[in-house]
Amino acid sequence: MAVDSFGALQLAVNNADIAPTRAPVGELDIDDWKRVINVNLSGVAYGLRYQIPALLHSGGGSIVNISSTLGTNGGLNAAA
Repeated sequence: MAVDSFGALQLAVNNADIAPTRAPVGELDIDDWKRVINVNLSGVAYGLRYQIPALLHSGGGSIVNISSTLGTNGGLNAAA
């Protein structure tokens, strides 16, 4: 783990984003959808699970979560 190598954690950045194949939501491949959810949502949750305790142990810090603009703006055949 990074804390063991570098000392206390003070900053964490979660930046993972993949997009499904563009198609109407009713035609999306379910395995493709699951892969996107696993990377974009679960990936952040997995990171936070370890980042939060490490930051609290070091007295605090910051976490930056970066998302795709498709998550806020959407688009034709781009399920958000």
